[in-house]
Amino acid sequence: FFSTSEGRHCEVHQMIGNYMWDQKRNVSFDIGVTKESLLPLWWNGSEPLWVTMMKEKKNVSMYYWPGCEVEILGVRPSYCREYFSVPTDKNFADAISDALESLRNGSAEMAAVYYERIDVEGHHYGPSSQQRKNALKEVDKALTNMLSLIKSKGLQHDLNVILFSDHGMTDISWADKVIELKNYINMSDTIQMKDRGPVVSLWPAPEKHAEIHKKLKAVEHMDVYNIQDIPDRFFYKKGKFVSPLTLVAEKGWFIVE
Repeated sequence: FFSTSEGRHCEVHQMIGNYMWDQKRNVSFDIGVTKESLLPLWWNGSEPLWVTMMKEKKNVSMYYWPGCEVEILGVRPSYCREYFSVPTDKNFADAISDALESLRNGSAEMAAVYYERIDVEGHHYGPSSQQRKNALKEVDKALTNMLSLIKSKGLQHDLNVILFSDHGMTDISWADKVIELKNYINMSDTIQMKDRGPVVSLWPAPEKHAEIHKKLKAVEHMDVYNIQDIPDRFFYKKGKFVSPLTLVAEKGWFIVE
């Protein structure tokens, strides 16, 4: 989502994932989990749109938007309704209503609302699940109501609405499409592992790097990259928080410890 907010690739803005580790400072970014994740060091790699707006003296209202409570490059939005847990459908509807009112009364010139339920249901039950489809229906209802509110507030000729999603998703099979790293390497030979799923960041002990790389390269349904070998098309390898080894699963496969 940070790339869509900035128009830059992750290796430029440095927000390379939801789970990162700064080895020099020994601090972790675990989104929505630790106070360390709110440190500006993770967020200051580039300038998101709301910071640009604020620098131009244009007020911004943000609702449940991850990071809106963080001071980025010395700037915060004029209003931030902080993310606390997965916003309910009512939270979402209220946020849309409040955002439109802030645009109508002139207290904001840009408003942003984050809705997480589609993502959560997809992660828990899969993108083809009924739960994920039900979440999509709720979004459709909320957007229909939003269009009605835009007209009732007389904003239909003065407002640009942008809808975007930050990633796709695919179904997996826990029964036979999971790669357990502990079956191939001794995890005590690593000093840090971040994330699980289609992409995993791994920090081997320096003296074990070559051995671990060789063993994991032999694992099927997964690509293993040293930093210098990460494909340029990922726009990823120049990031300062990139791990010594990056593991990328084949579509439909899932990597865990």
